[in-house]
Amino acid sequence: MPVRRLLPRLLALALLCALSGVPPTRAQPQSVHLALGNPSGAVTDANQPSNYLLVRDQYAVGYIRDDGIPRWVSWRLVASDLGPTPRYSGNFFRDASLPAGWYQVAHADYTNSGYDRGHMVSSEDRTATVADNESTFILTNVLPQAPRNNRGPWLRLEETGRDLAEQGDEVYVIAGPEGELARLAAGALRVPASTWKVLLAVPPGPGDPTSQVTTATRLIAIRIHNES
Repeated sequence: MPVRRLLPRLLALALLCALSGVPPTRAQPQSVHLALGNPSGAVTDANQPSNYLLVRDQYAVGYIRDDGIPRWVSWRLVASDLGPTPRYSGNFFRDASLPAGWYQVAHADYTNSGYDRGHMVSSEDRTATVADNESTFILTNVLPQAPRNNRGPWLRLEETGRDLAEQGDEVYVIAGPEGELARLAAGALRVPASTWKVLLAVPPGPGDPTSQVTTATRLIAIRIHNES
């Protein structure tokens, strides 16, 4: 592939490497949400608590047990993910799929903290079914976000992703935290200093989505301070 066509992919992967500290591995075949690779080489192994892989029908997560937040969350967004399902109105869920003995972050761990329960995969990205929407409220898909971040630039980029999907693109998104500002829940929950997101929009097509990348491909990468 010519260098000019590789550039968007390299930019995205360079950002992910810098933030995760681990070179990305190639996609795992069991999930379309890992089509751009596994950013930190996460594995579903309880002996890897700082890099634990969770794969759901709706997204994939590299999770950090001792921080109570994802290292990254990766997902594909297409028009068929967007439907009539209303936003779930109940509490966020503990993740009961975590290995036995691991602390499960609870809805109350965020209460009165001054931070939003900030979705990585947003509720509005998964409105095709009730199960899809509720999956975004599992707390391994969530981290503490300052309201100014979560309800401002983060929200606007979420809307951009959905606009591109509605126009017919396949949108591949990877998002996560960086740094540390504080701890909640007696130290079990890290408040990141920044949040970041990479969005790659390509035309639909079979096989590796990077084969659809050209110099005209839409690539957006942001890092946002997470302070009020």
